Amino acid sequence: MSGINPEIELIEKALAGDKKAFGSLADKYYAYCLTVAENIIDDKDVAKDVVQNGLMEVYFCLSNLRNITVFKKWLAGIVRNLCKNYLRENSRQFQSLKQYYEEHHDTETSEEERIVNIVLDGIKSLDIQYQRVVYLCYYEGKGMDEICNELSITNSLAKVRLHRARKKLRTILEGNWELREF
Repeated sequence: MSGINPEIELIEKALAGDKKAFGSLADKYYAYCLTVAENIIDDKDVAKDVVQNGLMEVYFCLSNLRNITVFKKWLAGIVRNLCKNYLRENSRQFQSLKQYYEEHHDTETSEEERIVNIVLDGIKSLDIQYQRVVYLCYYEGKGMDEICNELSITNSLAKVRLHRARKKLRTILEGNWELREF
């Protein structure tokens, strides 16, 4: 054991199987991990769950840590990956607002639901690159930086796609006779 750096000593003890040492590490980095998770996931309760899952994963995978001096970064990386997995799984679960309405509402639709369905049909008729940016912006409520990160595109490209999507959607919706009454 090094004895020089208390953090390194805790990590070494945890690697040797000391559960109390790992508990001390978990306590030390919990707030940091929670901040990382909350920056990715808007729901604080979900972020807490993800951090707990991350700490459990770190506990069971601690032997995979190759360089104990980067423990904090390694831990944050695991939490980030779990957050991204959560978002990926969650977005797949609710890919279509229309599907949600079909599953959870009566067959008789209100005027608002009809409008939503018309808009969703319009969005579905857009090219996939435009559908995705509209979905992330308006359905998931993500900002430009988040959209850029998720789609791996530049900020200017995201803005161009969103602008073009709005323009195409406006043309589609203006041509819909049902919306004229609203």
